[in-house]
Amino acid sequence: MGMYTEIKVDCIVRPVDQVSLDALRIMFDWPGPGSHSPRQCSIASSFSPPDAPLFRCARWHSIGRCGSAYFDAEPSSKMEDLGDGTWRITSISNLKNYDDEIGKFFDWLRPMVVGIAGQVIGHQWYEQERHPTEVRL
Repeated sequence: MGMYTEIKVDCIVRPVDQVSLDALRIMFDWPGPGSHSPRQCSIASSFSPPDAPLFRCARWHSIGRCGSAYFDAEPSSKMEDLGDGTWRITSISNLKNYDDEIGKFFDWLRPMVVGIAGQVIGHQWYEQERHPTEVRL
């Protein structure tokens, strides 16, 4: 067994290419727990991940969708097309962070975030910690 870490994402991104947008859609563009949108399934079936450390982790696709009994919040994710090439991502989920998937995710995401230095773009919260750790741009 392992320990769970909650990940919260709340930011606006400008994906650098179609592959990055597809990866974000696989993680965050879904209608609810245990379900998959037709668009998401068609993307996932032909997806070749970017060459980044995150995508060498077996559980990268769990970000945005997995949950456990250790955290009260049900997994929830949403991607909203803002119409100008940017997308708002709001998500909360948790997973076993064995390969530092969460740190690698934020490292991959940061260059795409539209914001200012120091802005909070999410948090991670290890189940045995009293408070979450903010993740900043």
